[in-house]
This record gives sequence, structure tokens and C-alpha cells, in this order.
Amino acid sequence: MLQVKILKVKHAEAVEARKLLPYIQRTHVYSPEHAVLEEPVAYQLEDDWEKVLSSVWTEDKFAAATERHFAHSPPNQRKYCVEERLYLFRYKVPLLYLERFSVFGLLS
Repeated sequence: MLQVKILKVKHAEAVEARKLLPYIQRTHVYSPEHAVLEEPVAYQLEDDWEKVLSSVWTEDKFAAATERHFAHSPPNQRKYCVEERLYLFRYKVPLLYLERFSVFGLLS
């Protein structure tokens, strides 16, 4: 059986990301909200995340890399994104980007 939970949180501040923790701890896959992605980009992001999860990175090294990755984001959103990713990394939860499209699908 497939069970889906859609969580409603503000994408700002670490306190909002903490609301995700009980769900991240129990899930088998997580779909972060993301601007619509082209299908190949979504696959690449999922593959990259799988490589991160199978790496020998420490949580501190991952946190530093994640801070750099989201450095361009507004500070309150950065805190949310970093905390969310840290939880996903800690519990080794794979990502699945559901908001995706195929250019070829749009042209047919």
C-alpha cells in the first residue's frame, strides 16, 4: 500500500523544518517541493543525492557543503533548506522529485 502525506510548512527558518522530522524519520522516500524540473534534471538530482547518501561524508562535512549550496538563498529560507537536507542525510532518505515534466511530452 502506498501512503502519501502532504505536509504544509512555511519554507523558512529551522523551526519549520523541524516539523518535518517525525515524517522524515518514518518515510521510505521524500519529495521536496521544488520548482518544476525537466525530467532529465530531476533524474540527475535524484542520482546525485543517492551518491551523497552512499558517500563517506560526515554530517559536519555535509552541513558545510549544504550551507555553501544554499548560500544564494535568503537567510531564513537557507536555514530551512539546510535543516531539511540534514534530516534527510541523517536518516538516509532517498529523494523523488514529483514536480517534473518532459519537454517531449509538451511537444506531442
